[in-house]
Formats: sequence, C-alpha cells, structure tokens
Amino acid sequence: MVTPSSRTARKASSGKYARGKYARAISDRSGLEYPYKEMVREWTGALVHTSEFEPKNPLLDPVSYTDPEALKNARPQASLAATGGVPDQITNTFPGTFGETGISYPKINTGIKANASIGTVTVVIS
Repeated sequence: MVTPSSRTARKASSGKYARGKYARAISDRSGLEYPYKEMVREWTGALVHTSEFEPKNPLLDPVSYTDPEALKNARPQASLAATGGVPDQITNTFPGTFGETGISYPKINTGIKANASIGTVTVVIS
C-alpha cells in the first residue's frame, strides 16, 4: 500500500537565500544597476553600491558629558555661630617618631582654634 507521504517529493536542505552570483540590483542613491554582491545597506536603510556608500557622521550621535555633583567624603558644615564665624579646625594627633634621629615623642595634639572679629585675629591654643 502506498501512503500519501511517500508520494510527495522531499525538499533538499539548502540555504535560506540564493547566493546572487548572477543577480543584479538597482542602487537607491543613483538608480544605476550593479552586481547584487557589491551592494551594501547604509545606516539610513538604503541599498547602495560600495562606491556610493557613505558612513554615518559621528556628529549625528553627540556624546554628552555631565559634571559630578556629589563629593566622595562629604561632611556637614561646622556650626559657624559657635566659633564666631570661623569653622572648627580639625584636631590632628601625630603619633610617634619625627625626623631621622629616631627620637620618639609623645602624641602631640594640635587643636588650634581661631576666633576672629573684624580687623583682629585672636588665636587660642588649648
């Protein structure tokens, strides 16, 4: 008995498109006929010959740069009312050895604060 599937021809496996070895195409820019294999698609979508191809100008895609606004190690501003208009000074503590003599000193506290008024500067060392 012959089944319907045995009577139909089988399709040979091949590529999806033809190679275009002898094909011709018309350029969207000039309207001239060129070999299909020498045609390329531009960024505008036009199919043109390689001799007519124009790459996209980089000025059509501008790059914008923004300045960063945040600080990495930001701290709140010191109370200016408590110090007479001058921000609090940072207290530095230096441990140890100074110079090449190898003499070790105790920790030095440099907590210098300045109080200011118009025309004079008063330095208080604590």
